[in-house]
Order: sequence, then structure tokens, then C-alpha cells
Amino acid sequence: MPPKTVKTSKPAAKTAGKAATTKSTSSIKATGKATGSKPSSKEQEKSADPTKKLKELKLEDKPTCVDVPFRQLDAMLVRDEGGKIKECGKWPLIIDADENPRVGTFFKYRNVNYLSPDDMRPETIRMAVLGSIRYGKVLLLDLADKECDKDMFDTATEQFDGVQKGLMESIMDKSILKEDSYLKLRRDTDSEEYQPNNFSEFYTKEFNFFILTNKPDPPICLMKKTYPVKIVM
Repeated sequence: MPPKTVKTSKPAAKTAGKAATTKSTSSIKATGKATGSKPSSKEQEKSADPTKKLKELKLEDKPTCVDVPFRQLDAMLVRDEGGKIKECGKWPLIIDADENPRVGTFFKYRNVNYLSPDDMRPETIRMAVLGSIRYGKVLLLDLADKECDKDMFDTATEQFDGVQKGLMESIMDKSILKEDSYLKLRRDTDSEEYQPNNFSEFYTKEFNFFILTNKPDPPICLMKKTYPVKIVM
């Protein structure tokens, strides 16, 4: 008799291979990725250094400073030749971070009302603001304190608001130049020159408010509220 043919187990092997493939596929679906696969760009972003990302965001948010040569300080800021300040609609933040700051001295010898950290009494602030509006002068707020970590503008705001609530904000948004706003700073004891009928739009429209700092990197929130200019020698 001829020998019987023995059946091979190849079909079973195919079934086992299919099962293994199915198991592997199920594993991929469950984990969402195959073992050994490269992380996606989103995953790489998540694993990036958060400190680095924060620094990048800060750099993107930081307003650009306009370089102003010291010799052109009067022309570009006080007289606003070219109309850049008027076009911007914000008051200048003057950054004088040189080892030997000169801007403060420059303004001390000009016809401006100069407010420094050494003298920020309520009456001094009130008359400086009122006088600058009455005569169309520059009101300079000197925050020159390079060694102090505290935001001096916040301190100055508190002192201004001690004279009249919201005073600093009204100066920053220029609503102080409205007659019904600046006349609130008057007192019955003020001299004749500050009587309501002695205020004129001819002078009030010439009012300017400058903020001076010696810090090379002022707070970003202050820079956003102003027109930042960096003095270059």
C-alpha cells in the first residue's frame, strides 16, 4: 500500500501569525503609537524647556525702543520734530541707562516742572501737574533709581493718586487735559493765575508728560503704556 500523506501545519502557522499581527495592531491602537516611533512635533514642543519658551514670549511681547541721540533730545522729544510722539499717541518713556546719565541734568536747566523721588509730596505733585497744564510745560517724572528692584512707577502712581484718585491714569490717557478734569485739581486758596478763566487751550495743548528712568530694562507693562525711547550718546 502507498504511504499515507501527512498534512502539514502551515495553515495553523498562518493563523498564529495573523493573531500576532492583530495583537500588535491592538497594542498600537491602545497606546496611540508604535514602540520605537519618533515623538511628534507637538510632543517635542511640550517637552521643550518651559523657561526658554517663557523668555521667548517675553522677548516677543517687549515693545521696541526708538534710539534717540542725546544731541537730538530737544528736537525729537521736546519739540517732536517729525511728529512721531503725536502719531504714537503715548507719552515718552526716556531710558537713560548710560554710566553717566545726562538727561536729568539736561531737563533741570530747562523750563520744565521736575518731579523726583526726593520730593513727591502731595502739594508738590498737585502744583506741578496744574502748573504744567496752565502754562503748557513739560512735566517730567524722574524714576531714576537703577539700584532699586521695586517698580518705581507703581510707587509714583500711588503718590499721584494720593492727590486725587485716578490722577496718574488720567495723565496717561490724556483725559486730564479736559477742562472739567484739570480744574478739579484747583483749590480756593490758589493764586489768581489758577482761576478757571486764566486757563487757555493755547497753553494746555502744549502740555507734555515725560517719564525718565535709568533702568536699561524697564517693566514691560510700563513700556506698553508709553512711547519708549533709548538715549544714545
